[in-house]
Amino acid sequence: MIWHAGVFRISRRPRFPLAISLAVITKSAEETILLAANIGGDADSVASIGGAIAGALDPTTINQDWFDVVNSVNDDDLPRVASSVATLRS
Repeated sequence: MIWHAGVFRISRRPRFPLAISLAVITKSAEETILLAANIGGDADSVASIGGAIAGALDPTTINQDWFDVVNSVNDDDLPRVASSVATLRS
């Protein structure tokens, strides 16, 4: 259940279990994103969460063209940012 605007609402599709399941089953960021985007409902959340998990598990499955677009639009050096975040864990 989700508390929203003063009432409890039941989520039609739990986002996190679906995102994790897709990432683990496909073992591919690209496949996870494509499957999640075509499920409907809260597809953008499931695709971004699942794609991030799958990409972290196996970075070679990230679609390079998609990565380049995201990197250029955000004007960030994503590999540097990821390395900085990883360093914080040490």
